Amino acid sequence: MGSENEMFDLVIVGSGGGRLVAALAAADAGLKPVIMKSKH
Repeated sequence: MGSENEMFDLVIVGSGGGRLVAALAAADAGLKPVIMKSKH
């Protein structure tokens, strides 16, 4: 993981394979995505 001050273009929140597909599509479009995962 990066520093606390790292900037992202897209925050993906959710579960399942859809979040990975969304992150890959965003990266292909030139965006810098990050996936947030719940701890429960």
